[in-house]
This record gives sequence, C-alpha cells and structure tokens, in this order.
Amino acid sequence: RFANAYVTNGVTTGSDEREKQNIASLTSAEITAATAISKLFKTYKWKDKVAAKGDAARTHTGVVAQQVETAMSDAGLDASKYAFWCSDTWWQVDGGEPYDTQEEAPEGATERNRKGIRYPELLAFIGAATEQRLTSIEARLDALEG
Repeated sequence: RFANAYVTNGVTTGSDEREKQNIASLTSAEITAATAISKLFKTYKWKDKVAAKGDAARTHTGVVAQQVETAMSDAGLDASKYAFWCSDTWWQVDGGEPYDTQEEAPEGATERNRKGIRYPELLAFIGAATEQRLTSIEARLDALEG
C-alpha cells in the first residue's frame, strides 16, 4: 500500500454518459443510508502513526468502513454493491508474503481482511442524497408557504 501519492492535478475519473447505463436518482433506501453515513464522520489517528510519532501523529477526519457497511445493511442495502466500499481479503503466514487466494497460500496461512472507503465515491453518494433531500424539503416548504 502507498502512504502518499503526490500529483500536480487531481485524479481524472471517466464520466462520459456514453459509457454509462442504469443512470438513476438515488432510491429512498439509498437516501436513508447516505443520511446515516453522513452522521458517521469522526476524527481519529492511525495506530501505526501514534506508535511511530506519539503525540505528533496528525488527526484525520473520515468514516469507519465497518460502520458504513452497517448503515448500508440497516437500510436494506449491500455495501459491497457500491464502489465507495472496499473489502480486500488475502492469506498470510506470520506476516510473510500475502497470497490472493486460499488455494495458492501455503498450509497454515491465516485469512486476513482490510476494509476501506473510496471517499470521492462516498462523498458523491452523500451529496446526491443531500441534494434530493433538500429538493424535497424546499418543495414541502413552498407548499406550506403557498
């Protein structure tokens, strides 16, 4: 895993409509999940950085992948079907070389797993839900004021 990537410009992601299908607004379950996830942002420090730097370890802001997975499940959704949620599994013997499959791993290898978040995808998901919620609130407010 890379700790940092230094680039001059932001990463460009493909977004051409001609390469997409099933384009749709978020469902009510997705809005429910995104609303719950938006409340999960916390500050934290990486354990390995605290071990190496002590009090000088910097504070980060983000979500915990397991909590995002739970929020999706609570809304009746499978986090693994969404590009913002990642789960990597490998097999390893005592911190040695990792193996992608159990079949290729040597006898006695232990299954390992790390969960992660793709923040550009997650923030787009939360942003879409927020916009749809605001549009609904504005329409209801207009109806009340009218």
